[in-house]
Amino acid sequence: MRRLTRIAVLFGLLALLPAATSLNAGPWDIVLIQSGLETQSIQAGMTFEVRGSGFHARVKPVKVCLDGAQCQLAEVDASGSFVVTRTITTPGDYTVTVHQAQNMSLMDWRLKTWKDITVHD
Repeated sequence: MRRLTRIAVLFGLLALLPAATSLNAGPWDIVLIQSGLETQSIQAGMTFEVRGSGFHARVKPVKVCLDGAQCQLAEVDASGSFVVTRTITTPGDYTVTVHQAQNMSLMDWRLKTWKDITVHD
């Protein structure tokens, strides 16, 4: 009987492993793409993409913000990735931040990653 209990506990722990892994998504990463190339320096007035990876897959959306404001929601796909398109018209230095919702009520957001960028003429 004791052996069966140990086996049941072992299978129970193994069943929890995928759930624990999905809760600890990451490492979170973003890259900026303009004109098909990865860059940290953006041309003002031209669209660019913020591409993210390593996020909680298909469960909770992310919001991509520019200097803590001008946020845009994005759905995360099955691979934990997302893409948003942005345009910045004013040259200067900015910080792109990505927050992921902690629940589906979209009231609690956690900062996951950020990247500093320069926008030039």
